[in-house]
Formats: sequence, C-alpha cells, structure tokens
Amino acid sequence: MSERATKYLSIRALRPQLPSVLRDVGTRYARYIVTRRGKPEAVLLGIEDYERLLKLKAVATRRHLHALLKEECLETAEEMLAITREFEPLDHEAMKHVD
Repeated sequence: MSERATKYLSIRALRPQLPSVLRDVGTRYARYIVTRRGKPEAVLLGIEDYERLLKLKAVATRRHLHALLKEECLETAEEMLAITREFEPLDHEAMKHVD
C-alpha cells in the first residue's frame, strides 16, 4: 500500500463537501485532518485505517503488559485481560443499529 498524503480541511470547508470527503475516505483511503480556527480538531479516516490503528495499539499494549508481567508489576492475569478488552475488534453488526 502506498503512502498517502493527509489533507487538511477546515470545518467550514468540510460542511458542504462532507459527502465527497466521506466517499474519498471510504474508497480512496484518504485521510483528513479537520481544523477549527487553524488548529487540528479531528481526524477523518476510513474504517480499515481505524481498525489497523486499533490493532497496532493493541499489539503495543500487549507487549507493554507482557513486560509488566515479567517485571511482576501486574499481579494477576485478570488485570491484563481488563486492560486488553478495550482493544477488541469493532462489532460492525452492532454498529448498524447505532444510527
């Protein structure tokens, strides 16, 4: 996958372009940083990119937790499981009913 440039867009510019921006994000894997008064406010990226970020965060967290277990900083496996539950994959079926 090639490296994509992140585009910057103000909230004011985003409003009338939202349908095309969402199409761009969903089909062309574009990424946008939305600004308010010239400062970054939010990021728009496709679901695949978002899920990839969650996986990367989960891997990094698990490595960190493994190191903590080796150092005996976490007392139980239950503590480790409680922390890793945050990174479970998105349930797309459940998300369909959110609207």
